[in-house]
Amino acid sequence: MSTFVSWMRARFRRQSPWVWSTALITGLIALPLLFVLSRLVEGGTGGLFGAVFGQTTRGYLWNTLRLFLGVGVLCFVWGVGTAWLVTQYEFPGRRGLSGALILPLVIPTYILAYAYAGALDVTGPVEGLLRWWWGAPMGRARRVPFEIMSLWGLTLLLALNLYPYVLMTCRAAFTRQSVGVWEVAKSLGVGPWRTFFTVILPMTRPAWVGGLTLCLLEVVNDYGAAEYYGVDTFATAIFRAWFGRDDAPLAIRMAALLMLLVLVLLGLERWQRGEARYHEGKSVRPMLRQPLHGGWAWMATLFCVVPFFFGFVLPVLQLGWWTWQTGSKHLNAGFGRLLMNSVWVAGSVALCAVGVALVIAYTVRVFEGPWVQRMARLALVGYSIPGTVIAVGVMVVAAQVDRLLMGWRWTHQTMLGGSFGLLLAAFVVRFLMVAYSPIETGFQKNGRNLNEASRLLGHSPWRTLWLVELPLMKSALLAAFLLVFIDALKELPLTLFLRWGNFQTLSTEIYNYAKQMEVAEEAGLYALFLVLVGMLPVFFLEKLLGHQGDR
Repeated sequence: MSTFVSWMRARFRRQSPWVWSTALITGLIALPLLFVLSRLVEGGTGGLFGAVFGQTTRGYLWNTLRLFLGVGVLCFVWGVGTAWLVTQYEFPGRRGLSGALILPLVIPTYILAYAYAGALDVTGPVEGLLRWWWGAPMGRARRVPFEIMSLWGLTLLLALNLYPYVLMTCRAAFTRQSVGVWEVAKSLGVGPWRTFFTVILPMTRPAWVGGLTLCLLEVVNDYGAAEYYGVDTFATAIFRAWFGRDDAPLAIRMAALLMLLVLVLLGLERWQRGEARYHEGKSVRPMLRQPLHGGWAWMATLFCVVPFFFGFVLPVLQLGWWTWQTGSKHLNAGFGRLLMNSVWVAGSVALCAVGVALVIAYTVRVFEGPWVQRMARLALVGYSIPGTVIAVGVMVVAAQVDRLLMGWRWTHQTMLGGSFGLLLAAFVVRFLMVAYSPIETGFQKNGRNLNEASRLLGHSPWRTLWLVELPLMKSALLAAFLLVFIDALKELPLTLFLRWGNFQTLSTEIYNYAKQMEVAEEAGLYALFLVLVGMLPVFFLEKLLGHQGDR
């Protein structure tokens, strides 16, 4: 053991402060997650099997698996289908729909759930329209044949909200497909449908599997929609155990089981990808879009309009109606206070996440090595972990640190628990990957020549970063800040779990109106504002994609 410690000490002594900083950041991020995961194996194998196959958790697991299956199938159909149509065919409205199909992502799932519950309520506009159409009086039974506030209703809404993940990954993959594939298939007498299912889908498997994985990760992260619709999931169970029953050990065990489920999901995605490579060479001849005529053209338009209308247009209309009814009385100092709180939290999170991501990305860029790469990947794993798990992890670690400090008589009260710093740390763990991706892309666009030239002239890594790299990647830093800011502005589970006292943000106030006061229409102004602000990064993503399908 002493030999290993000496080897590690000698190895790290030779490293740069940049590497030390990355190692420290990685350790701080991994600590709460590892602490939660360790609670799953307390009591040995019996404890693990008891947690997985216990009567309580079986219901949560069964609901989660049904959500996985339903959301996965719908996201695959809508995501792959719309991506294929807008990249390979010309039909009425294709150009506008190509960008509009991403817009359902701007609506948080909990706001989508509240909007649909109001739209399909007995006194809602859809029910009123059906009564008017059928000439039924107000006292008659409901005319809407589908109960939206159920597990299957939640499945439909999550799919309408998340299918753009599959759309974006598949659209880029379909655009890179070579026309030679179709020429070979046609020469062999294979029709377009068979070519699509037997050649194109297998060749683009990493794209749509990756998009589906993102969708399923968002499913396990959802809390507001599942809680409002009365669907028991792991996220709602963690909240109920921690706040309802005041049973922290049970909440930690449920969080550990949910984290295990996520790790299994990520492992399956990586296993199916294996060592295979599915890319085309640089000399690929891109496919030209084929025009559709007659009924086929209008069927393609209808297929693309349906998820866009029900995933974005209808809920925004409902939010606009609520804002028209109740918005004037909420447009006051209270709205300003909520807005300031939200901007304060989101801005602080964005600044910290961009700073941390910049340190990690620059360390990977300058100090190459497999173990540096592994540290970076470990530091970014938080985006794959549900917010409830991260919240439980940081709260438990903070409680341990506070207990340790009070044992050493450094303080007589909790310093970390229920503080802004704890909320900030949890948000950075959750959204570090969002900031890292555009920053890494910015470094790649800069190339290595300027960095190496600066180092040859005797400049330190810090001076090279400040004088050479950062001035060339202002747009990447701005993009990283904007993306994290909007995600943090809309985040609900972390804010609900880690807020202190009577601190409220726009997202928590929307939740309070919908869940506690049962008057979701009163939060129409707040919800519509979040949706409109959330459109900014979507437009940026669309620009970043460069309308690849429109070449």
